Amino acid sequence: MAEIGGFDKPILHGLCSYGFTARLVYQKYCSGNPKALAKFSSRFVSHVFPGETLVVETWKEGNIIAF
Repeated sequence: MAEIGGFDKPILHGLCSYGFTARLVYQKYCSGNPKALAKFSSRFVSHVFPGETLVVETWKEGNIIAF
């Protein structure tokens, strides 16, 4: 699939990095309460190759978690 997209090696699917980020936000801010994560949205701005390190910075703005 990566080759079809024009990449010369495999990429990490955006939904995978989305899931890792959602899990991080849930673990840090939701205290084990799944209802505390009412909405989660993101946009995909670049590709990630397997083995690269994902860095997610988060901060609170009122009752909204930005990342």
